[in-house]
Amino acid sequence: MINLYQDVFSTKPGQTTEAYHHIITDPGAKVTLRPYQVPAAKRDEIKAEVKRMLELGVIEESHSQRSSPIVLVPKPDGTTRFCNDFCRLNEISKFDAYPIPRIDELVDCLGNARFLTTLDLTKGYWQIPLAKDAKEKTAFSTQEGLFQYTVLPFGLHGAPATFQRLMDKLLRAHTSYAAANLDDVIIHTPDWETHLGKVEAVLDMLRQAGLTANPAKCAIGLAEAKYLGYIVGRSMVKPQLNKLEAIQNCPRPNRKKQVQAFLGVWGTTDNLFLILLTERVP
Repeated sequence: MINLYQDVFSTKPGQTTEAYHHIITDPGAKVTLRPYQVPAAKRDEIKAEVKRMLELGVIEESHSQRSSPIVLVPKPDGTTRFCNDFCRLNEISKFDAYPIPRIDELVDCLGNARFLTTLDLTKGYWQIPLAKDAKEKTAFSTQEGLFQYTVLPFGLHGAPATFQRLMDKLLRAHTSYAAANLDDVIIHTPDWETHLGKVEAVLDMLRQAGLTANPAKCAIGLAEAKYLGYIVGRSMVKPQLNKLEAIQNCPRPNRKKQVQAFLGVWGTTDNLFLILLTERVP
């Protein structure tokens, strides 16, 4: 089965024609910001990433009147991630309120599954092309010149909605045994006899949609799987140990804002847990 789907299991992002991302702004509204200062030691990294994205067709040279800065974000392995600061572009763009599945509801339905397959789409956002009039709005400048994205970049506030809408559309015929939270797809069945058939059905769907899955991040036919921070299967759902350790090792907050930062909630007054905690912190 894996040999039959080598075109789907690929480290190269695919490109679908089932969806296009639009960036809707008011006529005349545009963002033109100067690039942030980048240390000389990081310029070679930027140059190499720009070259790689050009070769993949992720970006192209641009003549846009717009420009958003790039930022380099440290990764846990010591390398840096090439990102764009689209905050100002997001401020003038129409927001897409399409819902993202609740993780707890998604995970709860997986505990009774006996066999699980997880698929992680390769650079998921990059597999959705931008609408023609949206490309110039994503322009950014480097030492090598001005470029713009041809595919959906990270950092746009409408990106998750566009991606989730696509996955919900593609999985509509498979909802009894498959689900997706953005680019994380899971297939679950109560028995082995039907499992591979269901996996093949989802892989056929990905192939027809022009999508690919990263083979290094996929697992087929597990009795127990890690998914969205949980361990699921064998009639149980429990958090991953490394997630618990991160919470247990977190410094104890002693101020209200530190509690809010720990919970990842800012200015939310209807979160009972947050209220109970912050009322006990000076």
